[in-house]
Amino acid sequence: MRTSLATLVTLCALALAPSARAQSAGPEAGNDRAKTLSGQLSSPFCPGKTLDGCTSPAAAEWRQDIRTWVDEGVSSEEIKRRLSERAGGQDLIAAPSSGFSSGWMILSIVGSLLVLGFASRKIFTPKGEQGAETTPGEDESEEKIDKKYDQRLDDELALLD
Repeated sequence: MRTSLATLVTLCALALAPSARAQSAGPEAGNDRAKTLSGQLSSPFCPGKTLDGCTSPAAAEWRQDIRTWVDEGVSSEEIKRRLSERAGGQDLIAAPSSGFSSGWMILSIVGSLLVLGFASRKIFTPKGEQGAETTPGEDESEEKIDKKYDQRLDDELALLD
């Protein structure tokens, strides 16, 4: 009897757990959405900052209004429209706040690809085809050139003695 009672209690707890989580996730999800919106919108009260980063009391009121509207189920686009109207039709969409602009990112990617391209060309080109020892049009083999340099080095060393 105890085993069936424990099983029944466990099953009831498991059945009720998802609904309790869904109820508690509602306000938390709304707060996340309100926080995201506040971070996306420029503050008309603090130039260069978002509503989320602005310490103005007016910005705090706007953040509270956003939370209220999110809780009421107002769409993000409608919230942005309402706040834009309040700001006299000003576009409140904030520019990305990172100091690393897309231009620099593209430039660094292109530079990295160029470096990788040159490095792979140097690594994967057979040694005889790199052209480091011979000048274009010269028919001497590597072995002849090595012997030539060895002989010249020997001659120079003999002069030093």
